[in-house]
Amino acid sequence: MDDNDRSFTGIHSLCKTKWNPELSGLISQKLGQNSTRLEMFMDRLLWWNARVNLVSRDVSRETLFEHVLHSAIPSLFLSPSIPIVDVGTGGGLPGLVLAILNPDVRVVLNDVQQKKCRVLKDLLRSLSCDNVEVVEGDLQKVTYPDPCQIVSRHAFKLNTLFTAIENVKWERIVVLKGVEDIAGEWRQVSVDLRAAMSVRAEIKEGCAGRFYLLESFGSTP
Repeated sequence: MDDNDRSFTGIHSLCKTKWNPELSGLISQKLGQNSTRLEMFMDRLLWWNARVNLVSRDVSRETLFEHVLHSAIPSLFLSPSIPIVDVGTGGGLPGLVLAILNPDVRVVLNDVQQKKCRVLKDLLRSLSCDNVEVVEGDLQKVTYPDPCQIVSRHAFKLNTLFTAIENVKWERIVVLKGVEDIAGEWRQVSVDLRAAMSVRAEIKEGCAGRFYLLESFGSTP
């Protein structure tokens, strides 16, 4: 691995891994196979977003599709047989998108705001998502499946997330972050916690995780 492929050097670092263009094709295929339900999800989410701020008040359909695209990416790295917990899901991104793409996988959507949880339940009814449950409350109130996979999109800083789930029996964690945020947040995580994450993740080469730049999608990294 050369200098361009490794970032945040030092003990239990994050390793930059080059994005394989074929992965973009797999994502496009997944979205195409589920386009009808995803269109329904976006329609209903836009309707609710005009009443409850779930994404951003003035979000366009084009921008929302970009959010859906990003929300599909974790499916490339998650097991198709282990329950998924989306912490701080907001309007169901990425968890509800993952539930649509993986109808046989149990998905738990968690958010601390009651009004957002009410919206999520309406979305589930509209989309007939029988594989999803909504849990209201903070991270400590979630009953995590054993084992589980954890996803999060901009909801928590890494140190807050990792500390809260330190004793959870997770198999994989996927977080979606702005490229300018990830380095600073990673350095705020204690060395001991980074070491624990590295051991749990069973990633070799002395690193605790991998990160990919999604610039190949033509959007904000």
